[in-house]
Amino acid sequence: MLVGMEDLMAYFITEPGFVREVLGRIMDFQVGIARHYLKLGIEFVSLGDDLGTQHGPLLDPDIVHEFLLPEYERLFSLYREHNVLIGFHCCGNLDSVINVFLDLGVDVLNPIQVTANDLDRIRKASHGRMALSGAVSTVTVMDGPPERIAAEVRKRLWQLGRDGGYFCGPDQGLPFPKEHIEALREALEDYGRYPLRPPPEPLPDRT
Repeated sequence: MLVGMEDLMAYFITEPGFVREVLGRIMDFQVGIARHYLKLGIEFVSLGDDLGTQHGPLLDPDIVHEFLLPEYERLFSLYREHNVLIGFHCCGNLDSVINVFLDLGVDVLNPIQVTANDLDRIRKASHGRMALSGAVSTVTVMDGPPERIAAEVRKRLWQLGRDGGYFCGPDQGLPFPKEHIEALREALEDYGRYPLRPPPEPLPDRT
């Protein structure tokens, strides 16, 4: 937003010093805000950057590690020093950055887009170290019907949450039909109590 997306992509290669200065000044501002939050005694903070597309990373992993990771660490370490829980929002495919978030000490990661990720792989990598939030298809919640929404909620609860560490909800925030949000809420009431029950096996295809 400060220099333009296309320009920034080029500057990572042609003007790396300039990019470091821009990112450093942005993080100086963010760290200043964080210190005010800490004075207020916050217990949980929500941060975010969209680093993935539907099919892969937005940035080369080497760029993330060289330019973004040092700045993230400045902010995240400050919050960790004060025992503040950290939530992080990152749309798109997470394969190239899941370990970055784990190493930074993210406590809750969202939205875990089902169309962009292998959910089993994400759960395996994060289990016991980071909670997941989201993963219910936005398309399903938007289009319905309620029975389909309930079936997906039950599937995701079992897939990602049977051992804990999962906040079930849509993988994007949109103005969903009221009756569809109600169907999601009712499904969570029905299926989201421990011990969780596995969803029924799909019927065999007899065509």
